[in-house]
Amino acid sequence: MQTVVPAAGRGSRLRPITDDRPKALVEIRGRPLLAHVFEALSPVASEYIVIIGYLGEQIRDRFGSAYDGTPITYVEQPERAGLADAMRRTNSVVETDFVQLNGDNVLRGN
Repeated sequence: MQTVVPAAGRGSRLRPITDDRPKALVEIRGRPLLAHVFEALSPVASEYIVIIGYLGEQIRDRFGSAYDGTPITYVEQPERAGLADAMRRTNSVVETDFVQLNGDNVLRGN
């Protein structure tokens, strides 16, 4: 199943940590927030569609074209215009039903 992960936010409440990196790359327990999200989605993910914006090239550089063998497609949201706008930008790549989980979540498994 395709998974959509909005990760375009700046994380202004996390400043100064996010002055030089996107919120999705802030580390929790030694790994970026986005890695936690990918791992939570991995049981159902056939593709990660990551919406990038603020310092998005850092996310591309960190994760490349796949995470643990699952392909990553990047969609850009050049200006912060909310979650609805970010999701609309995925229309050209989302093919059917999908799962969406924000890129700044930390989830704990059993």
